[in-house]
Amino acid sequence: MSDRPKITVVTPSYNRRHAVLRAIASVQAQTADEFEHIVVDDGSTDGTAEAVRQVGDPRLRLVVLPSRQGANAARNAGVEAASSPLIGFLDSDDVYLPHRLRSVLHRFDADPTLNLLISSFETTRGSKRSRSVNREGFVDGATLESALVMQVIYIAGSAITVRRDVLAAAGGFDPEVPRLQDREVLLRLARRTGAQLSAEIDWLKHTSTDSISGHPEGYIQAYALLMEKHPQIRAAYGDVVRGTVARHLMKALSKRRFAEAWHDFRFNRQARGLGFSATELTACLLSTRRDRQMLRERLREARPA
Repeated sequence: MSDRPKITVVTPSYNRRHAVLRAIASVQAQTADEFEHIVVDDGSTDGTAEAVRQVGDPRLRLVVLPSRQGANAARNAGVEAASSPLIGFLDSDDVYLPHRLRSVLHRFDADPTLNLLISSFETTRGSKRSRSVNREGFVDGATLESALVMQVIYIAGSAITVRRDVLAAAGGFDPEVPRLQDREVLLRLARRTGAQLSAEIDWLKHTSTDSISGHPEGYIQAYALLMEKHPQIRAAYGDVVRGTVARHLMKALSKRRFAEAWHDFRFNRQARGLGFSATELTACLLSTRRDRQMLRERLREARPA
């Protein structure tokens, strides 16, 4: 590791000893060497800290939290300990492809005004793989916000690289948001900066059975909290918010998860961030589909890198 690394990779981990060693190995295999990798052990009880200490790489640093505080608090602890101006994130069950850091550093070196980069990725589910590829181009903050709300770009924690000072000014990750945390922090960043969308696949997402985002149960609760945190979104994108709830309920019904759909609908009715009636949810489906298609067309016209 150089005396002043250009980028810090932050990996929060809780009881994923074997997975985090795979993530560490993917960072060690990078074709760029101007980095530090901070692993934050979020109070693990499976020997994670001991396993990380045994790696013996001077570019690797370990931060141990005394008790479990949640992934967002762990991410913030890693950012706080970072010694470089750029922060990249790598979840403990994901891996970087060997060119990830070299490609990211090239983009930020080439454009000193660039504050936020969102890359593309491939997801593995057992023997199956699916590609999540964003269209190459720069979007301003307002367009980024719309794309996040309408869910027409691919995002995930390991896709984000951001200037440390910009992330700090936005408030870092919110420890009160256990799910949809990537969308939540990006919404706050969108008020301050635009983002470069990269079509280059530079990391692999592995699905884990203990991942909160991998389960449909609890999504409406998480979405309601997101709307509580960002009431201006509900005010400005009312049909889109209703459409998101409606699509989730329709998906549950189509898979014959009737009890889940009924539970989520009732939660929506009582939630401060939502509160939609069945009539409101049904009426917005067609209009939101049209709005999302129009935004996709705008993204196709985004300025190339």
